[in-house]
Amino acid sequence: YDIYSNARLQWNAQFISRKAGQNDGTYLGQCGFIMRDHKIKVNPSLFGHVDNKLIRPFEMLNLGGKYWIKLVGIRFYLLNLPCIKIWLIKAVKSSVVRSSKTKSIVQSTKRYHFNCIIQRNGENCISHGILGQTEHLRFPVSQKGRNGEGVIQGKLNDYVVDGIFDVNDAFSIYSSL
Repeated sequence: YDIYSNARLQWNAQFISRKAGQNDGTYLGQCGFIMRDHKIKVNPSLFGHVDNKLIRPFEMLNLGGKYWIKLVGIRFYLLNLPCIKIWLIKAVKSSVVRSSKTKSIVQSTKRYHFNCIIQRNGENCISHGILGQTEHLRFPVSQKGRNGEGVIQGKLNDYVVDGIFDVNDAFSIYSSL
C-alpha cells in the first residue's frame, strides 16, 4: 500500500493482522521507501537495507543532502526524508493457543510489526497516500466506512501497489526525476 508519497519520496508498506491467518490490516509490516537514487527496505523482524547495503546498529547512512536513515540500537529506525521524519519502532505481538482440556500450549506465534511516529520536518510539500493526505486536514473528520474510507480519497484498494518498490497505485505523486 502507498502509505505516503510526495514528488521526491514514496513510502509503501505491507499491512499485517493482529492475529495469524487474518488479514485485517492492523499493523505495518515490511516497508519500502523510494527516494530518487535510493531504495530502502526495512522489515520488523530483520535488519534493513539501503540499496542492498545492510543498515548496521547505530550506523547513519547518508541519502544525499540532509536526508539520512539510522538504526538506533536494534529497536527502531529513524528516517529523515523529504518533508517528513519517521520513527519505525519494532514491536512483537505474541499469541499462545492453549488446549481447552489440558491447558498446555498447542501453538505459539510471534508477529513482528512496526509502530510508527510521523512528524513534518518543516519543508513545504504536497503529499498523498493513505497517511500523507491526512496531514493537510485542518478539521475533525469521521470515518464513513471501513479502512478509512470516507476520510481517504477513493477506496483502500486504490492504494495497492504491485511490490514494495512500485509506484503504480491510483494516487502516487512520486516522480523519479
